Amino acid sequence: MFARMYEPQEIKQEEIEHKTGINTIVEDSSVSVDTSTKADETLKEEIQYFQCSSCIFKEKYEYFGSNPPQVKNYILLEDAYVIEDPFLPPKQGKIVILGAHCVKCRKSVCKDVNCSLYFDGTYCIECAKENIKSFPPSVQEKLNRVI
Repeated sequence: MFARMYEPQEIKQEEIEHKTGINTIVEDSSVSVDTSTKADETLKEEIQYFQCSSCIFKEKYEYFGSNPPQVKNYILLEDAYVIEDPFLPPKQGKIVILGAHCVKCRKSVCKDVNCSLYFDGTYCIECAKENIKSFPPSVQEKLNRVI
């Protein structure tokens, strides 16, 4: 229930390295332990950002692909940049799709209606305009409203 208090003891650097495998920094005969690990460094390096090529939207993403680990039995129809829904408590199995690559030019675009159109894949607005005749009339109509 209560934590025991221990008197500080002088520990030799070799003893710490042998027992813990952690590198230490010795200054003025006192020992301080460098607690950063390779896992911490790897985690910092793994933070990657999605940035839309059409607008200023930029956000860190947790997963890129079609089978997000945050949700079970759910496969996306295309590779997409995904985060866990930030408006819900963690581990709820809900995601937000930030964006994907345009099927024509491969630029990354967010899912905002002014930046992309989804029809059998994500199209940036520029490629959608260039290929407007290849879409069904109902999609052409919707696209013309955005342009």
